[in-house]
Amino acid sequence: MREEGSLIFELDAEEGGSPARCREKAFYLEALAAHSGFSGHAGPVGDGAGPLQVVLAKTAAARWRLSEFAPEDLPGCMSLFKETFAAEMSPDLWHWKYGEGRGRAVIARRNGRIVAHYGATSRRVAVNGRTVRGLQVCDVMVAPGERGLMTKKGVFFEVASAFLEAYFGYYDEHELAFGFPNHRAMRIAERLGLYGEVGRISEVRWTPSDQRFRVRYAATLIDVSELDDGLLAMLWSQMAADLQDAALVLRDPAYIRYRYQRHPVHRYEALLVRDRLTGRPQGVAILRRDNNEYKLLDMLAPLNNIPLIVDAARTAAARRSSSALTAWISAPYARYLVHGGGVAADTDVRIPANVWTDARSVERLKDRWWLMMGDTDFL
Repeated sequence: MREEGSLIFELDAEEGGSPARCREKAFYLEALAAHSGFSGHAGPVGDGAGPLQVVLAKTAAARWRLSEFAPEDLPGCMSLFKETFAAEMSPDLWHWKYGEGRGRAVIARRNGRIVAHYGATSRRVAVNGRTVRGLQVCDVMVAPGERGLMTKKGVFFEVASAFLEAYFGYYDEHELAFGFPNHRAMRIAERLGLYGEVGRISEVRWTPSDQRFRVRYAATLIDVSELDDGLLAMLWSQMAADLQDAALVLRDPAYIRYRYQRHPVHRYEALLVRDRLTGRPQGVAILRRDNNEYKLLDMLAPLNNIPLIVDAARTAAARRSSSALTAWISAPYARYLVHGGGVAADTDVRIPANVWTDARSVERLKDRWWLMMGDTDFL
């Protein structure tokens, strides 16, 4: 990139919000510009009653060129995915994650080649009885040749910090972030001051149940497309009422159809559980066969009904001749799932919060997330 030149921005309070918000946006604009070798200052225009002016001058050459993801970057990102994970991602799966306005990403280029990607997909999240926007971080990718420097001089730090500065600083339509990094990735991000740990994921494992007649309930395996929107809305309302102190992705009908009915790769089954006497719905479980195991990915049910859902899922696993039924759940909520001999164990998966631009996020979100396998972008 050129090692000289200057940029001048004017932030108008009418467009950027309050004067305080304009100053905050100016701060993050300066931080973002620093990734490309610019430095500068912000100040009022004229008598101070008008726009806020940000003056930036190029003072250094940047090692990488950072930018927001654009559609023409897709081939380069797909190549980077294969290089990073030794696996292919289809364009359909990429669109399912990031299409229709869901995606946010910062990429880094060296000599024109994409060598890093830090992406996320937008989710609606219920927290403290409110509905807010959150970003689920996924597909954090760094080319093998760029991984040697996991410090604040490395490309991972550049794309991750720029992402947080852009989407939780300059743009502020999202309130929180989460993801599913392993222990090693979490420690690196913590050391760099990007993440703080707010929870861990437990795995609960059951043996399949016998298939004897259940007096209390009847359970039916159906295709996800057969679930009625009214039923889903009712069950989600009951579940959300029981989890008002938690943070969890909204599991309303639109989300269930997007997540499980429209997935371009995996196929899921819905297990509908009803009271045998009244026929009243007790809950729905989302299941998927994975080799010889059955995975309990998600549930929609009042918390008191979870033992019935678990028992029905164990019976379904037996009917599918599966060797085990497994589920992920945020560790503080594992107690709701360990019915019928379920055994909970720690996994290598951590739950992060953004501390680079929100120092209080750990305090606000510690042990609050209700997350299951279905909340991932890869199961």
